[in-house]
Amino acid sequence: MVLLAVLAWQMRLQRYTPIVHWLAVVVLSVTGTLYTDVRTGDLLAIVFGVWWARERTLSIRCPTWTPPRRGSPPVLVGQPGRQLPFMA
Repeated sequence: MVLLAVLAWQMRLQRYTPIVHWLAVVVLSVTGTLYTDVRTGDLLAIVFGVWWARERTLSIRCPTWTPPRRGSPPVLVGQPGRQLPFMA
């Protein structure tokens, strides 16, 4: 509502008014940030929900491992404390 009111106020003006212009900039920035935070929160909830459904834990320390499917591209995975040949 505030965003719409400020934008309508700015559009009704016949000339540039700095205070109204910058008020619109600030309100639009705050509104955009809040909207992005809400959407990101929804996305994180989906990601963690899928993670929980698949792993039955949200711990990054003990993920369950399933062998790759046939035809999957190889993945380079090193052991802790050991360098892979290309890292030497």
